[in-house]
Amino acid sequence: MKKVLIVAPHYLPGYKGGGPIRTIANLVDWLGNEFEFHIFTADRDLGDERPYPSIEPQEWCQVNSARVRYLAPHEASWSGLKSVLQHLPRFDLVYVNSFFAPLCVKLMLLRGQFPGRPPILVAPRGEFAAGALRLKRRKKHAYLTLVRSLRLYRSVTWQATTDAEIAEIKRIFRTNNVLLAPNLPPQSVPDTQAITKESGCVSLVFISRITKIKNLDYALRVLARVDGEVQFDIFGNIEDESYWKVCQQLMTELPDNVTATYRGGIVPQDVYSVFSKYHAFFFPTWGENFGHVILEALLSGCLVLTSDQTPWRDLPTNQVGWNIPLAERKAFQDAIQELVAMGPAEFQHRTGRARDYGRRYLEDPAIVETNRQMLLRAMGE
Repeated sequence: MKKVLIVAPHYLPGYKGGGPIRTIANLVDWLGNEFEFHIFTADRDLGDERPYPSIEPQEWCQVNSARVRYLAPHEASWSGLKSVLQHLPRFDLVYVNSFFAPLCVKLMLLRGQFPGRPPILVAPRGEFAAGALRLKRRKKHAYLTLVRSLRLYRSVTWQATTDAEIAEIKRIFRTNNVLLAPNLPPQSVPDTQAITKESGCVSLVFISRITKIKNLDYALRVLARVDGEVQFDIFGNIEDESYWKVCQQLMTELPDNVTATYRGGIVPQDVYSVFSKYHAFFFPTWGENFGHVILEALLSGCLVLTSDQTPWRDLPTNQVGWNIPLAERKAFQDAIQELVAMGPAEFQHRTGRARDYGRRYLEDPAIVETNRQMLLRAMGE
């Protein structure tokens, strides 16, 4: 059985790191009986000061079908990683799941110390999208300049999950060694029952990390100019405190017909049941590599109002949502007015289509095979 070392900033039982954690967990679930997966990751969730209470430090822990090595902060230092690498077995592939995460940066710079110098597969996970590169621009530009001058990535294979990401990778690194493999969905989802809908009111939900790239402030600015009775509930861990203060101020400035409430964080097992309690997911993100949360909304029968910066670009064609450029704020307002006016029969029709659309992706066997072939090709098989 081929051995794959996955490098990821965060992994189970963590969840605050969002979609990339689910992407890797789904890969392990689908292909863990064909590949021997080992995972390098942090010993705590994103933003947490304490490690997970259930892990064994400095040991390989069995987590579902993978062996996970949780690295304490001192082990994730330069000297700590050098020591850890000395005791690694040989792997057939090292699969790096981020370009800018500190753990991934360090291990790429130390790649010559992996036993046997295995081939490298890098998944930037949307980090090269224009919206993502806009954040912490100077630091990212400096690192890109450094690695290009060192030709550090000259012999790696890249994973793109969309055609747009292929173009982003080629624009930055001028390489043709890019494999297209969409993110794997979960193997199963819980059954939920969508709520009913009456004309004249709408309940909207935002579920994501509260950080600039997710664009919550934009959603609040849109809602300040809509008519009808609107409930807007916000779920997610606060990753950027200064940005959250901006959002809080915008919440206080909303008109009386719009009620916005922060509901706190949400654990993954509750996401589907929460989505089923709302009519639409309002998510004007600056950019998503995949958008697991969009798929979760659709599978829950929740319509999706998002930007055109995600792979889910055919929502209007399938009558399950809207993809709107962020420059067209009035179009977002019009979509919400359409939702407010929507009656029970139309909503029932749309929510049924949303579930069907989500399940077509969930049940597509080609996605599993594409990911299997990606790993084999990256190994040179």
